[in-house]
Amino acid sequence: MDNSADQPAAAGASGLEPQPPSQRAVAWRWLRAAGLALAGLLLFWLLAWAGLPPLLKWQLERQAGAALGRKVSVERVELKPWSLEFELRGLRLLDAQGQGEQFTLERLYLDLDARSLLRLAPVLDALEFDRPHFRLRHLGGGRYDVDDLVARLLKPEQPASELPRFALFQLQLREGAIDFIDEPLKRTQQIRQLKLELPFLSSLEAQREAKSEPSLSFLLNGDPVDAKALLQPFAQARQGEARLHSAALDLAPYLPYWPATLPLRPTRGQLEFDLTLRLAAGAPKAQTGADAKPAQQPAMTQTALSLAGHLGLQDVELEWAGERDGASAAQPMRLRWDRLRFDGQTRLGWPIGAGQGSPALELEDSRLQVDGLALCEGEQPQASLARLLLSDAKLDLAGRSLAVGELRLERPELQLQRDAQQRWMFERWLTALLRKSDHLGAGTQGGTGPGPGRQAGQPGEPEKTAASTAAGQAGQAGQTIQADQANRDDKAAGWQLQLARFQLADGRLGFTDRSPVRPVRLQAEALQLKAGPWSNAPQAQQALPLELSLQLVPDKTGKTGQADSHAALRYQGRLLLPSPAGDGQAARSLASQGRLELDDLPLHRLEPYFAAALNLELLRAELGLRAQLSLSLPPQGLQLALRGDAEVKQLRTSQLEPAERLLDWKSLGLRGLQIDLESGALSRLKVAETALSDYYARILIDPQGRINLQQLLRQPATASARAPAQTQARLEFGPISFVNGQVDFADRFIRPNYSARLSELSGSLGGFSNQQPASGPAGQAPELAALSLRGKVEGQASLALDGRINPLAQPLALDIQGRVDDLELPPLSPYSVKYAGHGIERGKLGMTVRYQIASDGQLQASNQILLKQLQFSDRVEGSEAPNLPIRLAVALLADSKGVIDLNLPVSGSINDPQFRVGPIVWRMVLNLIGKAVTAPFALIAQALGGSAEDFSQIDFAPGKSELDAKARARLEQVAQAMAQRPALRLTLEGQSDLERERRAYQQAQLQQRLLQEKRRQLERLGQASEAVTPPTAAESAELLAAVYRRADIPKPRNLVGLAKTLPAAEMEALLLASIPVDADRMRELALARATAVRDVLAGLGIDHERLYLLAPGGPLQGANGDAPWQAGVVLGLRSE
Repeated sequence: MDNSADQPAAAGASGLEPQPPSQRAVAWRWLRAAGLALAGLLLFWLLAWAGLPPLLKWQLERQAGAALGRKVSVERVELKPWSLEFELRGLRLLDAQGQGEQFTLERLYLDLDARSLLRLAPVLDALEFDRPHFRLRHLGGGRYDVDDLVARLLKPEQPASELPRFALFQLQLREGAIDFIDEPLKRTQQIRQLKLELPFLSSLEAQREAKSEPSLSFLLNGDPVDAKALLQPFAQARQGEARLHSAALDLAPYLPYWPATLPLRPTRGQLEFDLTLRLAAGAPKAQTGADAKPAQQPAMTQTALSLAGHLGLQDVELEWAGERDGASAAQPMRLRWDRLRFDGQTRLGWPIGAGQGSPALELEDSRLQVDGLALCEGEQPQASLARLLLSDAKLDLAGRSLAVGELRLERPELQLQRDAQQRWMFERWLTALLRKSDHLGAGTQGGTGPGPGRQAGQPGEPEKTAASTAAGQAGQAGQTIQADQANRDDKAAGWQLQLARFQLADGRLGFTDRSPVRPVRLQAEALQLKAGPWSNAPQAQQALPLELSLQLVPDKTGKTGQADSHAALRYQGRLLLPSPAGDGQAARSLASQGRLELDDLPLHRLEPYFAAALNLELLRAELGLRAQLSLSLPPQGLQLALRGDAEVKQLRTSQLEPAERLLDWKSLGLRGLQIDLESGALSRLKVAETALSDYYARILIDPQGRINLQQLLRQPATASARAPAQTQARLEFGPISFVNGQVDFADRFIRPNYSARLSELSGSLGGFSNQQPASGPAGQAPELAALSLRGKVEGQASLALDGRINPLAQPLALDIQGRVDDLELPPLSPYSVKYAGHGIERGKLGMTVRYQIASDGQLQASNQILLKQLQFSDRVEGSEAPNLPIRLAVALLADSKGVIDLNLPVSGSINDPQFRVGPIVWRMVLNLIGKAVTAPFALIAQALGGSAEDFSQIDFAPGKSELDAKARARLEQVAQAMAQRPALRLTLEGQSDLERERRAYQQAQLQQRLLQEKRRQLERLGQASEAVTPPTAAESAELLAAVYRRADIPKPRNLVGLAKTLPAAEMEALLLASIPVDADRMRELALARATAVRDVLAGLGIDHERLYLLAPGGPLQGANGDAPWQAGVVLGLRSE
C-alpha cells in the first residue's frame, strides 16, 4: 500500500510545510476517478443489460395487459444501454377471448440519440417495426372485436396542451399486414407488404420549417398501392403535397359493402388513380372577445385543398336489377367499363371549424375519359361505348354552373328492342329504377334509419361507436349551419349549363321489334352526330345546329335472294328543344328544320308494320329522298312540311296465296314533291312530275271471279265508328310518264285457264287535281288530263289508248278510246271453249272501244270489233256451252276477205250497281250467234247494210215454178251475200202442197199448154218461138179451143158422135179436170222451183259447187206460224 499521501500531513504535524503534489499524483488521481466512473458506468450497463430486459418484459406484459384488458406477451426484450438501443421481439396481443391473436409484432427497434439530453426532448435516430400484423374482426350489428380496447383507451377530453417536442430521423415499417375479417359477410380484406418510411420529422423549433418526405406502399388484397408526400406539418404556414397511386385496384372484394338501397350496384371493376393533393393553410386565427375560451374553442384556420391528377375505373360492371319478386326481368342490368380516367385542376376550399360556410369546389380544364363502357342485360350487351370523352369542362359548385367544351362519344353501340307485348327494353330498366327508388325513399325517410336489406352498423353504413360519438357532437353546430346554407342554395337560381360541341362518331344502332307478327330487325352503322353549341340560358336558347348521318347494314338474305343496297340517311339542320312557359316566354314544342337525304332506304324491312292492311307481300322497295324538312310537335298534333324529290326503286311484291309476282317497277320518280301535314292529318300533296319506268303488274281473276287488284287492301273485320269529317286534302299531280311497262293477265275463272301479256307499255298522263279550276264557275268538276298509252299484246298486236281522264275526280269522268290491232285469237281459245264450245284454230282481232262517262254517271260506249280469218275447231267434248252454230255464224258475219266487222254500242249509268259493260257486250255477241240460227239471212241483210228483212225464202206463185221480179231481186241480194262470203254453202229446198196447190197447179199446167199451142202456131207461120209471150185474153179463147180439140179427154158429143162446141168456160173446166195432180207431180213442182232458184243464182255468178238442191220438203209455213201459207223455195246456209 502506498503511504506517500500521508507524508504531508505528517510533515505538517511535525512542523514542516506541505509540499505541492506532483503532476504524477494528480494524473493518477484523475485516472483513478475516471476508472471508478467507468467502472460504475460499466456496472450500470451490465446491470441494465442483464436486469432491465426481464423487468421490462415483465412490466410490459403486466402493465399493458392491465391497461388493455387483454393478454399481452413478449418473447424477449433486448437493451443496449451503451448505444441507447432498444429492441423488442415477439410481441403478441390476444383477442378478448384469449384464443386468437389480435396484434403481433416480430420486432420493434428504437435507437435513441444522446442529443436528447441536450435538447431535453426525445431525438430518435431510428424507429423500426418489422412484420407487424393487426387483425380486426367485424362482429355485425356495429360491433367490432376491438370495442373493449377503444373503450379502455378513450379518455375524457383533455384541455389543449402544447405541442410535444421531438425529432425523428428515420422511421421504417417493414412487411406489415392487416386483416379485416367481416363475419356477417364472411369476407376478409387483407393488406400485405405494408411498408412505411419517414426519413425525418421534427417539432423542434429550429426544425419546424424542414420538409418531411414520407412514403407508404402496400398490397391491398393483392393490388399494389403506394403513396408519397412532402409535408411541413409543424410549420407556421402549413403546406403539403401528397401523391397516391395505384395502377389497378380490384374492386371485387369491396362490392358487398355497396349500399343495398341503391338501384345500381357494381359487380366488378378496377380502380386506377394517380392523385396529387395539395394543402395550403394560413396561420391560425385566435378567437377574441369576452366569450372566447381557448381551452374549448379551437383556433380557426382557413385551409385550401387542391386535387390534381387522374382517377380511372377499368373493366367496371354495374348491375341494375329489379325487384326479386318475379315481376321484373329475370336477368339484371349491368353497367360496366374498361377504364375511367379523370384529369383536371381541382380547387376545394372551406374554413375549418364550426359555422364558417359551405365548401367551394371548382374544376377547370377537366377531362373525363371512359373506355369500354357497356350496359348489359345478363351477359348480352344492350348498349356500349368504346370511349366517352368530356374535355374542357368547367364546374363552379358555388356558382351552380357547368360548361363543357366537348362531349364526344366514340363507337357507341345500342341494341334497341321491343318485345311482343310492345314494351321497350328501357321500360324494364325504368321500372326497376323506380322500384329501387321507392325502397330507397322508404328506407331513408326520417334521415336516421338504415336502408332496407342492411342492419344498423353493417359495412357501408355510418355507425355510431364510442369513438365517434364525441366527434359527432363536436361537429353538430357546423352541420346545422351547412344545412341552412344548402337550403338557401336550393332556393337560388337553377344550374347554368353550356355545351360547346357534341360529337358522336362511328356509332352502331341495332333495332329489333318483336311486336309485329314478323319481327323487324335493322342495323345501322357509321352513325355520325354533331351538335352544338347549346345553352339552357333563356337569352341563349337558339336552335341547336345538328348534323346526322348513318348507313344501314344490307340484309344479305332478303326475300328476293338479293342483298339490299347500301342505304344511308343524312340530315343537316337545326333542332329547337322544347321548353315550358315561364319568365314571360311562351311554351315551345320540339321542332326541327333542315335538309333530309335518304339513299335506298329498304321499305320492305318495315313491311311488318303495315302488312296487316295489305293483301300482298312486299318483297323489296327502296326509297330515295332529297328534301327540305320542317316539322314540329305541338300539343294539337304533328306539323310537317316537306319539299323535294323522292324515288321508290326496285319495287317487288307478290300475292299471298298463291305466291306469285304481283306488282313491280324499277323506278317511280316523284319530282317536285310537296307534303303538308297539319295536326297530324294530310292537308296537301303535290307532285310536279312523276316518272314510272320498267313496271310490271299481274291482273288475275281467281276461280271465284274476283279480280286481285281490287283486293290489295284488306277490309277491317268489323265496321269501325265513322271518323269525324275532315277537310279534304288538296291533291295535285303534274305530268306522269310511263316507260316500258308489262301487264300479265290471267283468268282462272274459266276452264281451261287463259293468260295474256301486254308489253312495251309507254305513254303519258297529263296533270290533274282534285280541285276545281280557279277560273271556272263554282261547282265545276276538275279538269281532265290527256292520256296517251302505247304497247303490244302478246308481243305482236299493237295497243293504243288515248283520251282524257282524271282519277281523282268525284264523280268519275272520262273520255277514253282504246285500240288493239292484229291480236292473235288462238290464245283466247279457253274463252271460246267455255262460252261457245269450240276452240279457235286461227284468227286475229282488231278492236276499237270508246268509253265516255259524263259527270252524272252516264256511260256511252262503242265497241268496234274486227275479226280476221276466224276459224273454229270442232266442238270440244264435254263442253257445257250451248251448242250454237259457231262456224255458220262466222261464215255469215265474215266478208269475202274473211273479216267480221261488228259494232256493239252500250249505254247506261255507272251509278247502277247492276250495270256492267263486259256482260252486256258478251250478251250481244251471243245474240248474234243465236240469230245465225233463227234468222241467218236477216243477219246477212243487216251485215250488208240493208234492212233486217228475212229473205231465207223465195216465194213462188202457187202451182208455178217461175220466178217473179220480186223473187229475182231477193236472189240478187242472196248472190251478193254469197259472193262476199265464199265460205258459205247454199241449200235449196223446194216446197209444194198437194191440197193447197191442186187448183193452182192445174191452172198453171193449162197455161203451159196454151203457151205451147201458141208456140206451135208461130212455128207453123215461120215465126220465132223462143221469146213467146203469155197469150192475151183474146188469144186465150182461140188457144183454149185448139188445146181442147187436141186434148185426149172425154168430150161431150152430139148425136152423130162429134165433139160439141162448148163455151170457153166449159172447155176450161174439162181441161182442168183432166190434168192429173198427185204427190209425184208436187215433188216435181218443188224440184222445179229449187232448180229455177239455182239457175238464177248460178246466172248471178254463184258457183254450182256452192249450191245444193235438197229433196222437196213438205208444206212451208210463213215467217210467222200464223201467217198464210206461201209456195216457194227455202234457202239454207252451211259453212265449209
